[in-house]
Amino acid sequence: MKAKLFIVLLSLIFLLVVPGLALAQYGSISGTVTDEVTGLPIMGAHVMAAGGHEGGAMTDSAGFYMIQHLHPGAYSVSASAYGYEDEVHPESVIVASGQNTPNIDFALTPVSGGTGSISGRVTDEVTGLPVIGAEIRLSGMCHNVWYTDTSGYYTCDNVPTGVYLVSAHATGYNPETYPDSVEVIEGQNTPNIDFALTPMGGGTGSISGRVTDAQTGLPIPMAHVWAYGDSGHPCCGGEAWTDTAGYYLIQNLAPRQYTVGAHKCGYQEAVYPELVTVIEGQNTPNIDFALTPIGEPGSISGTITDSETGEPIRCAHVSAYGEFGHGEARSDSLGNYTIHNLYPGSYFVTAWAMHYYPQDYPDTVIVLEGQNTPNIDFALVPYGSPAQGIIAGQVLDDSTLSPIPNAIVFAISAGGNWGIGFTDSTGAYQIQGLQTDDYYVLAFACGYVGEFYDNVYTWEEATLVIPDAYNIDFSLGTCGSGGGGVSGVINSNGGSVEGAFVYAEVSGEVKGFARSSTDGGYIINGLLPGTYTVTASMVMYHDGSYPDPIGVVSGNVDGINIELQSARVGDVTGEGTIDVADVIFLINYLYIGGPVPVPLMTGDVNCDGVVNSADVVYLINYLYIGGPSPCNP
Repeated sequence: MKAKLFIVLLSLIFLLVVPGLALAQYGSISGTVTDEVTGLPIMGAHVMAAGGHEGGAMTDSAGFYMIQHLHPGAYSVSASAYGYEDEVHPESVIVASGQNTPNIDFALTPVSGGTGSISGRVTDEVTGLPVIGAEIRLSGMCHNVWYTDTSGYYTCDNVPTGVYLVSAHATGYNPETYPDSVEVIEGQNTPNIDFALTPMGGGTGSISGRVTDAQTGLPIPMAHVWAYGDSGHPCCGGEAWTDTAGYYLIQNLAPRQYTVGAHKCGYQEAVYPELVTVIEGQNTPNIDFALTPIGEPGSISGTITDSETGEPIRCAHVSAYGEFGHGEARSDSLGNYTIHNLYPGSYFVTAWAMHYYPQDYPDTVIVLEGQNTPNIDFALVPYGSPAQGIIAGQVLDDSTLSPIPNAIVFAISAGGNWGIGFTDSTGAYQIQGLQTDDYYVLAFACGYVGEFYDNVYTWEEATLVIPDAYNIDFSLGTCGSGGGGVSGVINSNGGSVEGAFVYAEVSGEVKGFARSSTDGGYIINGLLPGTYTVTASMVMYHDGSYPDPIGVVSGNVDGINIELQSARVGDVTGEGTIDVADVIFLINYLYIGGPVPVPLMTGDVNCDGVVNSADVVYLINYLYIGGPSPCNP
């Protein structure tokens, strides 16, 4: 027994002291994805490797991809892209320890229908340097956006034949539309559709460098690098993403000093040890980063069942949110699920299913390096007796107008009735079985900022919806992609508040979003450096905010706790009690043009969905004749 204990302790010491040896056992797979007809690269193709471990990557503008952090072994590798048929590599791909397996290439077949492509380059009109990450858009194709690579080149692939107007947009530059119409011919590329964008404002410079893995020395593609102006200029800065060789270039920076940092999911964030000086008309090179891996990903698993029958629930949606990212999964026919590729750390886990109330796991879930955390089970409570009301609509991305699948839409009434729906691949949802009532409708999705209907961020400003109601649509903005964050707890009168929408704003513009968990905790990730106001909104609570501005540079700022005051039905004055002052307030509002109760539905004392004279009578009966208490969900 002592010998076994000694071996275990020795193994633990070995892993703690020499973590690089364990991490060095990873390998990788790389290759290119091209169009079988034109031979041109396909940008944004999704390549997956499945075997003893799982991994994935997206192709860059050259069609190149690299799937990193794979255990040695045999993998099935597949590629998919919008407008193309999926393809699986014909042979198993072998990954060796500490090595890259190259040339795992795909030539995808376009779906039926004639298509071609458009290509060109975007440069800075003043310096002649390439403009990286410029958006290329085509008239009539509002759902599609293409981006320039680190040399300024782009290819709009799989474009239906026809005539288009082509435009280029980039942060810090005046947008430009190509002067002539561009024709796309089936099976051909239309080249040299070039742009020279004019910078906004005065002269600028740039910062460049490389981001690599501190353990293996390999480049890290798609790492996020940001530059934040000094304290005298908190609003200036820029960002960029690394190419497949790990190189980046942050352009259009005003001449001054910057704090520069790099971040990639699965790695510890790094900040350059010195301020970086940018000189007008020049590039500041060699601002390099070697990021340390957080550790081997783990997983969370469990079972989803019906709380009344004990039967498994199929296709339940389970999400995990943590400091280093998030993941999601669907339950199988036995109710089992596993969320893969979660980096070590703490996670909030939530489960939803059609016709069931959503549920947050009561404790934070710890994921250890390379291990599965099992038995994170949910027994979901089914809705009550069926009703007939329907609320339906669609959830879209507000910048591309493309559908957002798997978005979650809630309908909640002040009277305690509610329902939930999930969007399909077209972004459409339908909430069924609703009682007759006034509903606040809210929508959110992974990577997007949640909203109340109609296009507002607080329930007190929301437009009420009465079933049956269709075309209750949402256009959600994306969350940020920075390396900073804020976290805290949403409380009310000593208890936690679950399901509050929490926002991080700069000058009134929302930059980050989270929803509070069962214990009231929240984490807003993806924030760029800046000074933020943090607010929270929850139905039947007065909106609240953190009293001080929050400065975010990098990493997480914890302890941003917000206290919400319950919006009690009947307490229309907001003083915390129900008395004759509330009767007078309602009478003034209804008959003398007095102020509106905030929120309005605190005046709906009988919970019939409207605020009128019947509520005055109801409140007088309650206060003086022993009548029933105000309806309070």
